[in-house]
Amino acid sequence: MGTTETKKMRVGVVGCGAISDIYLTNMIHNFENLEVAACCAGHLEHAKKKAEQYGIKGCTYEEIPVSYTHLTLP
Repeated sequence: MGTTETKKMRVGVVGCGAISDIYLTNMIHNFENLEVAACCAGHLEHAKKKAEQYGIKGCTYEEIPVSYTHLTLP
């Protein structure tokens, strides 16, 4: 018997304000089928700062390298 390996969905978060911490923490720690690859914001420096906290890529909206994004914008 072999094991089946589930392919993880690469996701990212759009918006790097305070609420993004809740989403990033939950996605990283509670969903085994997700690979949080990046976050992006209107200001690249905000995205990079947030990304550093979670060990992911910080980028612009145009650069986000994922197949699905979660919006955390007001």
